[in-house]
Amino acid sequence: MDFNLDETQQEIADLALRILEDRVDHNRLKEIEAGPHWFDRETYAELAKAGLVGIALREDVGGGAMTLIEAGLVVEQQGRTVAPMPLLPTIVAALAITPVAAVVMLVQPLLRWPGTRWVVVTQLAILGALAGMALYRWLLQPHLGSAKDA
Repeated sequence: MDFNLDETQQEIADLALRILEDRVDHNRLKEIEAGPHWFDRETYAELAKAGLVGIALREDVGGGAMTLIEAGLVVEQQGRTVAPMPLLPTIVAALAITPVAAVVMLVQPLLRWPGTRWVVVTQLAILGALAGMALYRWLLQPHLGSAKDA
């Protein structure tokens, strides 16, 4: 089994590292620590502009349609440069809410009709639970393999 990065993965890691190294140094870390915000908003915005924050999200929601491996490469470069930003929590939260948010946008007009609010809320709760189970399966699928692999 080959664990080396492919060309695209290496380019993603290099891009993240280049952005972070260009913007985060000892002096910048001191500025952030002394400032009102706990994280580097400008560098975070640059990573987002480069498409690295949403890299593991589906393309139809504005993501890069990559996997958690590529997202992990970006997080690895963040750790390498000690850049203070909520990158990992953002990635995890976005992956968790994306399926639910799509459903909410579809059913939101129904909430305006009298008498349907609780029905819709109940259905959303059920769909949210199903989306959570689907996300759990999706995250584990590469590790579970198929019956053919056994």
